[in-house]
Amino acid sequence: MATVLNAIGLVVNGILVLTAARIGNGFVNPERCPASWPRCLLASVYAGLACKLALGGRQ
Repeated sequence: MATVLNAIGLVVNGILVLTAARIGNGFVNPERCPASWPRCLLASVYAGLACKLALGGRQ
């Protein structure tokens, strides 16, 4: 079960990173962009998921 969960997490994180890189290359000028913004984007996604998990009620 843990292996399946890790595989799903790897796929989802991979899709997020590739999508963010593609968006960043298309819309943001790399000279003006800090190098850590993909990490901040992923951290905000994790923070949002953590808040949803912490504040969501059981159904």
